[in-house]
Amino acid sequence: MMFKLPALVAGLALFATAAQARPQVCWVEYSGGDAPGAFGAAGATAAVWHNTASGFLVRHPKGHVLIDAGWSRAAAAQMAELSPQKRPVAERILAALAWRTSAPEALAKAGESPDHLTWILPTHAHYDHMAGAEDLPGAPILLASAEIAFLDAEARTPDIVAASDIRALRPRFRPIAFKPRPYLGFKESFDVYGDGSVVAVPLPGHTPGSLGVFLKVGGRTVFDIGDAAFVSEAVEKGLPKNPALRPVVDNDGDAADAQVKALATFHAAHPQVLIVPAHDRTAWQAVFGPEPRCVD
Repeated sequence: MMFKLPALVAGLALFATAAQARPQVCWVEYSGGDAPGAFGAAGATAAVWHNTASGFLVRHPKGHVLIDAGWSRAAAAQMAELSPQKRPVAERILAALAWRTSAPEALAKAGESPDHLTWILPTHAHYDHMAGAEDLPGAPILLASAEIAFLDAEARTPDIVAASDIRALRPRFRPIAFKPRPYLGFKESFDVYGDGSVVAVPLPGHTPGSLGVFLKVGGRTVFDIGDAAFVSEAVEKGLPKNPALRPVVDNDGDAADAQVKALATFHAAHPQVLIVPAHDRTAWQAVFGPEPRCVD
């Protein structure tokens, strides 16, 4: 069979364009360490909570977005800036980690240079989700308007977010414009690329502007719920957070409890969606396998 050269070149170019147009999603892990299962949720039955701080890297023809940036290299010093009520728990969480790495080092394992990031999209602004952006200079940080207002108040009276972190990152904040476009039952949504591959929805409670993010990973729909729940069992059963942690980590405990119950209802209605709490390593393994990797 003979091919004319122009037609063959055009066909190869079309194939390359189609291949390039497929987003790639990577698991980026910043820290890990096991904890008693009861810390994962009130009433949790698992003996061990396999804790992680993880995020998604999405490589897309329209830009690369990092969903959650992990810890800052200055995390230990930033813990000292928190309020006396919040500091002891935050310091214990940090000290209990079996290992921790910086955002640039975690991205390097996924073959990503910080210079290639187009946006950073934290599910919320706590020290283990947004502070790592300090070590990734340049990329705009996409946040719900309610989260920006929350951070402006925190900068004046630090409680759960270090003021130095807010000052360093504030010029890079860009408010998300949610639109009244329903997405799988959520009334508002923000389509990052405009093609449905990465869609953010409001999940207030843990913080005022907490987000959930839907992604397409290997042909499946994944729902990153940040810290709306710490473990999958909480989502399956609508369990609130451990009572020792709840008043420390949740900005509005009642709203956070209502949110996890709503997620349990969502899970029952959409069992095909893989719900991934940011700190449940077992849930991440259900998406990617035993260790961090990239999926087309």
